[in-house]
Amino acid sequence: MVGKNNRHFNLKNIELTLKQKIALILGLSMFLTVALSLSSKMKDNSVVSVARPAAGEMKEVELDAYEAGSEEPVHLNLKIDPKSYSKEDAEKILGETKERLGEIIKADNESLDNVTGKLNLASVITEYGINAEWISSDFQTIGYDGEVYNSEFDEDETRQVTLLAKLTLGESEATKSFDVTVAAPGISEEERSRVRIRDAVNEAQANEATSDIFFLPGEVDGREVKFTKPDDSVAPGVFLLLGIIGAVGVLIGEKKKKERMQKERADALLGDYPGIISKLSLFFGAGMTIFNACEKVAAGYLTEKQKRPGYKKEAYECLIDSMNYIDNGASEPEGYTRFGDKCGIREFKKLGSYLSDHVRKGTGDLGRLLREETRESFLTRKALVKSKAQEAGTRMLFPMVLMLAVVMAIVLIPSMMSFSI
Repeated sequence: MVGKNNRHFNLKNIELTLKQKIALILGLSMFLTVALSLSSKMKDNSVVSVARPAAGEMKEVELDAYEAGSEEPVHLNLKIDPKSYSKEDAEKILGETKERLGEIIKADNESLDNVTGKLNLASVITEYGINAEWISSDFQTIGYDGEVYNSEFDEDETRQVTLLAKLTLGESEATKSFDVTVAAPGISEEERSRVRIRDAVNEAQANEATSDIFFLPGEVDGREVKFTKPDDSVAPGVFLLLGIIGAVGVLIGEKKKKERMQKERADALLGDYPGIISKLSLFFGAGMTIFNACEKVAAGYLTEKQKRPGYKKEAYECLIDSMNYIDNGASEPEGYTRFGDKCGIREFKKLGSYLSDHVRKGTGDLGRLLREETRESFLTRKALVKSKAQEAGTRMLFPMVLMLAVVMAIVLIPSMMSFSI
């Protein structure tokens, strides 16, 4: 009786591993997504007041209201009216605004006596909702929106422009004029701010040169400055997207791996076929029954397997399984059919059909069929070996082309660099 071997090629193990990998990737990505979402929800989003819009404007605010005892919010879309001022308050505010209007409109310029960049001629001064109308004595130099057209000025050229501001708050009005000197443009506003802040930081560093740390300035030229590190955090949804992409990649990779394993198995079975069919033909031709011939082939494989640790051939393993199946009470035709089906390729299915028909019908031409099949199997194996050699040559084509490109680069680049234009 042929020894039993329960280790067979089983695709279910691969399927199980694939599911575990996908579950692990998706689980990790969902965990990171939930963790980042919860961390963002920990921020206090409570609202206790709403800023009113500037005068003459309307503001819409969306709020979620939570009533005590209820977990579901009430969604509100509110329209907020601007603040109203009494006549006395309006005149007082207009007077104060007129006094500091020059500082407001100069923007990033040093002063109104040396204007090189855009002015802040806002139509609404949002602090109080004051409406402002601007009139320029020279719109070709200073536009109504504060744009300064000095790109074609000579280095020392200047022009005098008068700006008239008409301020309105409710029913109260006030006017004020400014004499502005426009000069040739210097460095950009952004560069000017960069230089000013950098100088302030360098000064703070020099003042605390002996300390382990130094404090950044909180104010530069009267303006509050806040320093932050660039935000390089990753959005929570990115992890979920990467998890899905990873799971799809694993799925495709496992599918390709399974196809490759199946092809390698089929090639291995096809390589074993000539040896099995020739041995069966030899033993059957010597007078053995087909059952004894199969047992003889299986016993020879087991002897070789004991001598060589790690030695395993899939076709012989399938033959041993089928012989054990017959020994356990199945009929010979069923066992031979099982042998062909378990191998799974056309050649072994045909061999199983030959052996099964011989036992079931008692046909006397099995010897001739085995001899013909032996000849064809060796031709098939020869073609398989030739195909493998061609595949190996094709795989070597890309490295050879890459090496050729490297050699050409080594030769041509120094030559091209030696030319002078």
